[in-house]
Amino acid sequence: MALLAVVKFLAVLISVQCSSSLFPVKVADILTEAVPVIEVVLTASDSNNCSLVLLTDGSIPSDSISKVAKKLLLKAGKSIFEVQKDPSALDEILQYINQTRKSVRCLLITIVSDNKNFVTSAIERSAERSIMIWPTKLLLVTHLRTEELSAIRKHLSEINGMILILDKKSRRCSIYIYLPYSQRMVELASWTANYGLLQSSHLPLFPDKFDRLIDAGHLIVAGDDFPPHMKVIEFPYGQDGPPHIFIGPLGNFVEILGSSINFSYTLVRPPDRAWGYLQPNGSWIGMVGMVFRKEVDFALGPFVLTYTRARAVDYALPLVGDNIRIAAKRGATEVDPWGFALPLAPDVWGITFLSMAFVILLTIVFISVETSRSLTKSSLMDIFRILLQQDMNISRPVEPWDRLLLTAWIVTILVLSKSYSGNLMSLLAVRYVPQPYQSLRAVLDDPSITMLWEGGTAYVQVFMNAESGIYREVAESLSKGRISYVKSSEYTQAVDKLSGSSHHVLIIEDLGLQMLLAEDFTRRGSCLFYLSKELFLPSMFGVIVRKHSPLGPAIARRMSSVTESGLYTQWMKDAVPNSTACLQTPTKIVVQSSLSLSNLWVCIRTILDLCGWGRMW
Repeated sequence: MALLAVVKFLAVLISVQCSSSLFPVKVADILTEAVPVIEVVLTASDSNNCSLVLLTDGSIPSDSISKVAKKLLLKAGKSIFEVQKDPSALDEILQYINQTRKSVRCLLITIVSDNKNFVTSAIERSAERSIMIWPTKLLLVTHLRTEELSAIRKHLSEINGMILILDKKSRRCSIYIYLPYSQRMVELASWTANYGLLQSSHLPLFPDKFDRLIDAGHLIVAGDDFPPHMKVIEFPYGQDGPPHIFIGPLGNFVEILGSSINFSYTLVRPPDRAWGYLQPNGSWIGMVGMVFRKEVDFALGPFVLTYTRARAVDYALPLVGDNIRIAAKRGATEVDPWGFALPLAPDVWGITFLSMAFVILLTIVFISVETSRSLTKSSLMDIFRILLQQDMNISRPVEPWDRLLLTAWIVTILVLSKSYSGNLMSLLAVRYVPQPYQSLRAVLDDPSITMLWEGGTAYVQVFMNAESGIYREVAESLSKGRISYVKSSEYTQAVDKLSGSSHHVLIIEDLGLQMLLAEDFTRRGSCLFYLSKELFLPSMFGVIVRKHSPLGPAIARRMSSVTESGLYTQWMKDAVPNSTACLQTPTKIVVQSSLSLSNLWVCIRTILDLCGWGRMW
């Protein structure tokens, strides 16, 4: 059976004739024997569009390799590397294969060897160099028995690989895979010269064995308190069952994952209660560190997507977007010192003063054309006296135009003053609720404010790594004692601290603040806090898995279904009762009380501050 065109180039790697202990066994030429099976497998598994790399242990003659290379691939060219008596040759070859992997869309590595040490070394070193990631396919062709592959069983169960075992006596070939987490071997198909390829399982060749686990696995999942996405419920020590469980939208999501992918799980919390960021010494802390060190299979988070984290772990699809926001305690109600200007809109004030200027201009024009009298100060002051509703004592002769102009001005001011006094009477019952910290700049400009940030997060790493700008000022405020770190499990205590002090602000994700304010409203029955108008540090959040883990695509497919169907949004709404109760808290309230001396003093102090005399008092 002819092989269809197989990609960009073929790296046919090696004739290594080595006396080292790494390649001690000299075997028969199995490559020629396996070529018909390899051709059938490539065609049946739709892998004939992948770049092919042939890796042998040096026991196959060069002329056999050349013949096979010509038979397998003629269009894309071939490369043959022959290294003599050099145990480090394998490392150089793997380095070349890794470069090839990064430059092609699909790569199929075919290892042909009966040398147990060579096979073990090649697969283990490939795993260490992240060559055998899931898109890379592996086909191991050997006469070795299955028990002789026990040392690499775990590696073979985690990669997208098949084992093609040739039987010398019966001239029969069997194709196997190792299942993840159970490491059980399953026969996919068999091949004979008479009957060709026969399927032995419902699974296709090179199956996506992580999309739905055939043998249920047990995974370790990391997570911690992160309202409203997840809440941890602790159980008393010694009680039967897990020490804690996760509830909330992410708790529901991990249940769906377990049922859909077919795994059970154990939930663990990070010992340092941190999400994870890169320390100056190059080590990771928090849940990101647990995933990076392969202590857990994946972590729920959700985690902010950053470039630094993406180099250490892989993200599933973004789960939700969010921003950082500021929450602070609402101030005590007070009279607005600028309340006297509120009865009229700004445009009405503007038209009023323009009208007065127009009346003054007409007065000047009319008097200037008269020869019987000249422009005096009292003529202009009469216009101001009418605006201030004072009396007028006109001893001069009044001309008809003068009488008409003053009458129109008096009527206009009378209507305006009645409207002003009526609105002012209503506004005297209004109290103003100060909400000064509407931006990060306003917080930094007040040296009496202490900022509460969640420690061990990507946001902390952002301002700690900032070299200039407002985030650099935030980092510098740490040395001044203006930053206090809290854990996600301490949010309730942080809210209590805010309720008792006007010198603290809480700076975390917007959705988390909405959750905390809703819980506080449910507990107290009132809104004691307000949220800033400014939103900053917009971020995408997602679940993280180990680097190049095949669980990532499986989780991403489920996550896409949950988010696109609106299910996760509905879970969020169900997790936050009274979620909108404190989002639009009024900045003004109406009360019924008399105007006190303290209210007047606020107005006086405001005027003194504007004049620069406030410090004297």
